[in-house]
Amino acid sequence: RYGSDGGRGGRCTFVQRYTEGSSLTAYEVEDLVWFGTDDRSESISEHMERAVPFHFGCETSETGLFRTQYADGIVGLAMHPNSIVRAFAEAG
Repeated sequence: RYGSDGGRGGRCTFVQRYTEGSSLTAYEVEDLVWFGTDDRSESISEHMERAVPFHFGCETSETGLFRTQYADGIVGLAMHPNSIVRAFAEAG
């Protein structure tokens, strides 16, 4: 579900629900994205040159397994036209 945030900055908000019952609410942002290493300096110096502009969700609330999982976020790797995989492929 997509919609306006009711005048709070004109952000595009969305809700994503999953089969097992978890959900998240987020607003859309755009930033440069790249994959690097745990070493921040190394990632910036060696991997940032491959960064691509990408739209993604900045979470404002979450339910279910999102609240208890160890992982800190989700990266969708599907071949959807709006996926990060497609963005990297198109950038070469």
